[in-house]
Amino acid sequence: MVWIAALALAALNTQVSQKNEVSCDLAPFVGSGSSSEGTLDSLSGLGLGCQVVLYDGGGWTLGPRVDLNEQRWTVFRDVDGSTYFNSYQARTLGLGLNVDYALTEQWNVGYIATLSMGQGSQDQNISTPNSTQNLHISGMSQRAMRHEFLVQRRWSERLSFLAGVQWDAAQQNWDAAAGRLDRQNVAPGNKLTLTSGTGADLEENLKQSSDYQAVSFKIGVQMKIYSTL
Repeated sequence: MVWIAALALAALNTQVSQKNEVSCDLAPFVGSGSSSEGTLDSLSGLGLGCQVVLYDGGGWTLGPRVDLNEQRWTVFRDVDGSTYFNSYQARTLGLGLNVDYALTEQWNVGYIATLSMGQGSQDQNISTPNSTQNLHISGMSQRAMRHEFLVQRRWSERLSFLAGVQWDAAQQNWDAAAGRLDRQNVAPGNKLTLTSGTGADLEENLKQSSDYQAVSFKIGVQMKIYSTL
């Protein structure tokens, strides 16, 4: 992986000094994008990340990073009088590389690359003039690659504010047949029929995967902790 190679090169560089510093940041993010199911109408979440500065090259620092993200996103489509609304939720854990460069004593710029995996759930809702169908799927898996470019403003020795842009490419997989199915149908004469079961009861080929590409913006705070590991 790229981050392993970067750490190895830094370790071999005699001009780079070893350094042990830990910092953590908390930042909400919002964005949009596209998916295999249609336009990604909204993407929002909260990210918690911690990084260790292992090598200091004077103006720049390098080290590994761990991220925990909680996110939600939706896809809305209107096709031939039928409305399709998919809502997703996922929690992922990522491992990556963080590189920072000091522009001045107060301003830093940084780059983060993270590969993450996790679990989540989704609701697939289909509405027509005569029926409403919802399929709830749990146990959805997600795999994502994220690139971030950040700007940091140091407020004090330990506290900094940050803002950044994130590019995500993610893929989801699930077992649609195991999903919980609820359906309401209005028959002739305004007779209401309610049915429930699983995705297997639909007896049709159901999608088992999707993917998306998104751009989001985040703003948050970072706390630096001085510690020897």
